Amino acid sequence: MFSLKVRGVFLVSALVLLLMLAHAPRACFAQEDATKRALEIFRNVVGLNVDAYNASLISHTPNSVTYTLESKGSKLIAYCAFVDGKLRSISMYVKEGLPLMLYTAANEVEMAKDFLSRYQAYCGAAHVEAFKAFLGMVEAKTNIKKVSGNIKFEAEYTKPVDVKNRTLDIATFRWIYTFNGIEAFYKSVALAFENGYFGGFIDDWNLYEIGSYDINVDEKRAIEIAVNAAKNYSTRVYMGRDAGGNEMWVEVKDFKVVGAKAVSLIFGNGLFEGEARDGNPYKLYPVWTVEVYFDDVYAGGVYGVWLNIWADTGDVWRIFPLTGPLGSPPSDMVLIENGESEGQAGGEEQEPTTPDEDQEQEPTTPEDTSNSGTWLNLTQTALIAIPITAGMALTTVKVYSKRKSKPIKG
Repeated sequence: MFSLKVRGVFLVSALVLLLMLAHAPRACFAQEDATKRALEIFRNVVGLNVDAYNASLISHTPNSVTYTLESKGSKLIAYCAFVDGKLRSISMYVKEGLPLMLYTAANEVEMAKDFLSRYQAYCGAAHVEAFKAFLGMVEAKTNIKKVSGNIKFEAEYTKPVDVKNRTLDIATFRWIYTFNGIEAFYKSVALAFENGYFGGFIDDWNLYEIGSYDINVDEKRAIEIAVNAAKNYSTRVYMGRDAGGNEMWVEVKDFKVVGAKAVSLIFGNGLFEGEARDGNPYKLYPVWTVEVYFDDVYAGGVYGVWLNIWADTGDVWRIFPLTGPLGSPPSDMVLIENGESEGQAGGEEQEPTTPDEDQEQEPTTPEDTSNSGTWLNLTQTALIAIPITAGMALTTVKVYSKRKSKPIKG
């Protein structure tokens, strides 16, 4: 059966960003200080010629500030966010013309070096000193991924894309914390440039910490735990309203499991206190994401479930249905027969691999990539953070197509 699978990540919306800021520790300076400090950051960190603009305050909270900056031939929207009085993120959206800058550089790599130096000097961000060395490995307009020590570095140049009669050329640099090949997407720093000008920046490196490095559950055990949980899984599906206008619900259960696959192992946690382990979203733990596949499409379009399992304790954190038309399960899934794992379909079970220190992937040119993300508005701050939330299955987006329809169980 033909299938098409598209895996993606949360592109965190502006709403999520605002919710995160609302739950973040309160800034330790007065609100009027935040508005003044934001302008200083635009000048001293971004390198914007703030004095050449008329600044109008759009919105401000103790943790965030947004300005419109207007000058002859140039109009910008600029945004700053703080946590505990420390700069967390900046974004800049060009509405008209080009930004008026105090500094220039030959290309985005040099701009990134200069930005990090200014950020380090102005904000006392000593941790970015280690990041600057990676930029010396990047050739302009060349994509690269490199792991050294506990840092994974990515330089990504997108193909130019036309948006609203504008051609956008995006360069993004990311530094992600990693330990023994396990990535902590939240504990990262990202910096992006649009058409050769600053676009956005976010620094969550010191905001997040690792709560446990223990991996007591291997991939095989994670799959066993997931399969057992899936067998006991049930969900309620809304079936519309009856003639009297009453809602109709049906409980769907007794699923038959045919296979499973461990999708990822990362350091993660919930976004907010209510869903975070130990109520602390800023402490990250190793977590498996496992997908379990059923034999058919059940009521509500349920063809499987995905689960998060803590790799240090073996506890199931959460379970959600996979829904949509049924397609071919992945060829590398572990087959399940009578509740027992039968190895990987299409070959022998393979051990998970971890990147060696200083392992470098072959650089590619922008023409070899298919990404075309853009910095279009104030969601910039969230977007650069981490295409990052991915493997946590925070989430997996799937699109399945099929040749023929199947009957629905339930």
